[in-house]
Amino acid sequence: MTNIIIIYILNILLVLPLLIVRASALNYSMRFQRTIGYVQHVLGWIIGINGPIRTGKTSLLSGLSSISQIIIMNEIQSLLTRTIKIFKRVDFNHFNSYLDELFSDQEENIDFELITDVMLEIFKLDGEKLHYTMIGNIKVRKLITDYIFAYYCLHVRNNFVQSKTPFYSHITYNYNLELNTRWLGIREAYKNKDYAILDYMVILIDETTDEAGAMAYLDDIKDEAGGKEYRRKFGQIHQERNRIITTKQDVMDEVKKYRNLTHSNLVIDQKVRVVGHHPIIYKVAEFITKLPLLFLYIFKIYPRLIGRNILFLMTFGRIQRHSKHDLITYYFQKTGLKRNIENKLYYYKNFFTSTGYNHYYGYILKRAEDIDKITADREEFSFYIPTIYCFGTYDTHYYKEMQKELLDNSQTVATESNPFIKNPFFSQDDVASTSQEGDDKFEFWKYFNIRNSNTNNPHF
Repeated sequence: MTNIIIIYILNILLVLPLLIVRASALNYSMRFQRTIGYVQHVLGWIIGINGPIRTGKTSLLSGLSSISQIIIMNEIQSLLTRTIKIFKRVDFNHFNSYLDELFSDQEENIDFELITDVMLEIFKLDGEKLHYTMIGNIKVRKLITDYIFAYYCLHVRNNFVQSKTPFYSHITYNYNLELNTRWLGIREAYKNKDYAILDYMVILIDETTDEAGAMAYLDDIKDEAGGKEYRRKFGQIHQERNRIITTKQDVMDEVKKYRNLTHSNLVIDQKVRVVGHHPIIYKVAEFITKLPLLFLYIFKIYPRLIGRNILFLMTFGRIQRHSKHDLITYYFQKTGLKRNIENKLYYYKNFFTSTGYNHYYGYILKRAEDIDKITADREEFSFYIPTIYCFGTYDTHYYKEMQKELLDNSQTVATESNPFIKNPFFSQDDVASTSQEGDDKFEFWKYFNIRNSNTNNPHF
């Protein structure tokens, strides 16, 4: 009986870590789902991320972008499913096959209205007929056009991000479509025929490449370019399909430009933390993986260390001795057991980090006027987003090439300073060019003339 109890206890101890890991993963997964729901139903279409430098604004931008892409893809899938339910007499296997053929024939400048006409004719559908939704009416043509465009975005374009800064999506596994921030001024863009913001898109504007700086709003107070109007009508223009996410170090930057608009202004006042990456399990794996290194220390490093120290003493310092650090560095740089173990631990570390979640904590400003008020009406938020959605998406050093260009163009070489060499404090250009017979000569002759003019004066 005692043996059975011991066996059960051992089994529980062995299974307990797995249960803890599973419970932790389920807990953070549920928090991530709550974050998605919060972003979808509370934050709205335009989100501004603000906070001090190095608090995690860019990584939160990436995380919210990934969440927005998930939301958009779910909305597209929901639209496709709803349309299939409506047209019960249409075989959508054939419908989608026809679409694939038409999209392959029109790789660029796809005319969705023309494709809609073709599909309505093939499947004998009346585009002018109204479909009653128990709430309102919608034309069949509109339903088919929306289905065709949604199908194209999900299965053909497969890209839901537009950004000026290169952005890699861990949702679609490709880079973003290009964005010119001048396109957001819709009136100027229409006049110049320069506009390419698509539907079902997340528009990312980070402070690195945002050309509309804090004081740029003064250049267009009357909004002749249409930047404010675009944001004011953003939801209607894109049929509530798009989102804008921006980052700023100072929330006043956004408020000054678009003060009368309704934005979700997120302020991060704490540095981002990575949680749920199981550091204890990694430490256990690291300990087990490093056990073979004991043989390396016992049979190679310590014997060589002791032997070199003995020879150093016997030869009165003629033979150089090695330190423990030098020997460890030597075997680390050499191919062999230690390098193989360090290589495994490197990938273990990256794997456990990739399974974690980024925790962002801050507050949402309810009104723009409450920015500098201590007693402002604020709503705190706590977001949990998978680390893989937040890191590895942005080139965080976008302007790094400027350093290389500056150095390549420069003709100056930085040298080590020598405190014993003193450069002259005054150059020859600073020395007055007046000769020795300058002001003194003038004063002397002035005094001499005065004396001569007063020789007849008895009081002189």
